[in-house]
Amino acid sequence: MRNKIVDKVNSASNHVHYSSGMTSRQGLASIVLGLIVSMALAIGATSAASARPVAPAASAGPGAASSPPGWLHTSGGKIVTSSGTPYTIRGIAWFGMETSSCAPHGLDTITLASGMQHIKQMGFTTVRLPYSNQCLAASSVTGVSADPSLAGLTALQVMDHVVASAKTAGLNVILDQHRPDSGGQSELWYTSQYPESRWISDWKMLAKRYAAEPTVIGVDLHNEPHGAATWGTGAATTDWRAAAERGGNAVLAENPNLLVLVEGIDHEADGSGTWWGGALGLAGNAPVRLSVANRVVYSPHDYPSTIYGQSWFSASNYPANLPGIWDAHWGYLAKKDIAPVLVGEFGTKLETTSDKQWLNTLVGYLSSTGISSSFWAFNPDSGDTGGIVKSDWVTPEQTKLDTLAPILHPSPGAGPGSGGSGSQPAPQPGPAKPGTVSAKWQPGGSWASGYVANIDVTATAAVTGWTVSWASPGTTSIATSWGMRCSVASGTVTCIGTDWASKLAAGQTVHVGLQASGGPAPSSPRLTATAAAAPPAHPTPPARPTTHGRATHYSLGQGNTIANGNCSMPAVPADRMYVALSSPEYSGAAACGTFLDVTGPKGTVRVQVVDQCHECEIGHLDLSEEAFRAIGDFDAGIIPISYVTVQDPAVPAVAIRVKEGSSRWWAGLQILNAGNRIDRVEIQAGGQWVRLSRTDYGYWVTPSPIQDGPMTVKVTDQFGRTVVLPGLRMAPGENQPTSSRFYPVR
Repeated sequence: MRNKIVDKVNSASNHVHYSSGMTSRQGLASIVLGLIVSMALAIGATSAASARPVAPAASAGPGAASSPPGWLHTSGGKIVTSSGTPYTIRGIAWFGMETSSCAPHGLDTITLASGMQHIKQMGFTTVRLPYSNQCLAASSVTGVSADPSLAGLTALQVMDHVVASAKTAGLNVILDQHRPDSGGQSELWYTSQYPESRWISDWKMLAKRYAAEPTVIGVDLHNEPHGAATWGTGAATTDWRAAAERGGNAVLAENPNLLVLVEGIDHEADGSGTWWGGALGLAGNAPVRLSVANRVVYSPHDYPSTIYGQSWFSASNYPANLPGIWDAHWGYLAKKDIAPVLVGEFGTKLETTSDKQWLNTLVGYLSSTGISSSFWAFNPDSGDTGGIVKSDWVTPEQTKLDTLAPILHPSPGAGPGSGGSGSQPAPQPGPAKPGTVSAKWQPGGSWASGYVANIDVTATAAVTGWTVSWASPGTTSIATSWGMRCSVASGTVTCIGTDWASKLAAGQTVHVGLQASGGPAPSSPRLTATAAAAPPAHPTPPARPTTHGRATHYSLGQGNTIANGNCSMPAVPADRMYVALSSPEYSGAAACGTFLDVTGPKGTVRVQVVDQCHECEIGHLDLSEEAFRAIGDFDAGIIPISYVTVQDPAVPAVAIRVKEGSSRWWAGLQILNAGNRIDRVEIQAGGQWVRLSRTDYGYWVTPSPIQDGPMTVKVTDQFGRTVVLPGLRMAPGENQPTSSRFYPVR
């Protein structure tokens, strides 16, 4: 029996992944490499004559390439960086290299560079790249007409370009042996045509090919073992655990720095079935043992009822029963600190209530446990789940992104001034306008110590802000939220709309949400929704808390005209007083360009945020050498500090920088001299304002082609103050000064 999974037709849009109930999807992974692919890149650089111009790979952002963590390893139940800092992988599959085209799908519509940039902008950190052994030997590929740089390349050379493009965008890659041949999924890691010896030799070749490229952080040894596959039986032809040891050791012999992902099988020791690759109940007592310690990551797959009607979907306590099922099959490995888990596939079209409940609950589970994941898929042509973009390969599936927000943007509201020490100041809404907004509760997952909830906020008339509150007696804190900033007091949760969700037009609905900690979700809570009055022309910013911590020092190099740091600033401050923030405080580049007053043993200095410090925790600032010397003993290397965000600092008039490589087809805009955090950037198109998306490297990018001629851009800061900047030119790499300011100079 197929362990509760229905076989799917092996076409470009359907992949089978449910053993005991699962369909293995064709995943195409956009893998791109830098060092190793110099030859491949030389073979075909992106042509300006592309049928659909997009930003070239090099324009993903100067700071983007510094985002990946480098080589990773494991420690107990966590994946960690070289410094031992826990790291959660947020992946997505880009499939196609395991199909007859032997190239990632969609490249007849978009380029690798634009696809990778889009993946990065949506919040993913890693691309899972499925391939077949058959394609590794292919002398040509098909379906790449939109990317001239891939013309005439072999499949392996295309893989090189995938890795290189991912690197440029600041993404990592996990290689996935999805199937031996391109015709369909196999139960075992080998077939008669592609024996185990070929499986191992191909893995050795790939490990060696990318051994000097930390963009490729891991290998997924075989996709969805099922059927005849066993675990720990000692059977030479079916024992997947033993095969994983042979394959993993072969990989590590070529590159001992790689993570080795091992999927489960489709049934547990008692015969109970689950998804293909999802049964890891035996791994705790019979683990995969490799020649290099701290390399194994277990990678189950999980899907909703629309893929296969597993028995637990019809249980009376669904979806509350799901965390217990996940714990039993694979979650225990991470929770008991045995080994890390990366849920290697999960996806849905979100067309049924059951699927929505499943995804909300799974996202809550992943968020609360810190377990890594890889969504299925970037591609819209997956027949059973669809993708994260629509059929044009550009437009996001926004409902999916909203649901994934807790794991894609784990600290969207964090940053200097929004609770750097982990606490958030109570929201302070403006005067209420009763009756202009309504809110609807959409329950997500709930468990004993927390819950996930989505809220639909609808405006009956245009509003400039809103507040929603409800009784939640067991809640003690808010783990994360998206589209709003929340606080807890006396058993009541109060949330204020922020960023993209703050201002609503008449009839507009936004989908926001949160993950709460401390107790289960309230049952059908009564929501109180009010609209905020328009802010005064120059509102007084609320007081910001002081954060206490420590400081170290670093340097971006000499001079002040270099573009460095993850904020991609065209220049560091003239006085070289700058700082790199922890990732939660950096908040996906939301903090870029803001200022801190930092006090140390010898005094206080004002610094500008220009960079991100991945290894820093909240409260740890990495100061420029000049700033560090001004407030402490340089030779000490580390000093105690306190700091506060500066409100309305003295800055020049606003300036705009258009990113190198921009055109009307794709443009990146950087807002300089805003002083405070920027919450929204819009461009005028066809008489309407179109919102741009914030990247984590300091630019805002256009969602679609824009009109020729001068641009008019509207920028809104965190206090609701707006400047409109007309007459901007499409002048890539040039700073364009204006006379506009968000607030008067004092």
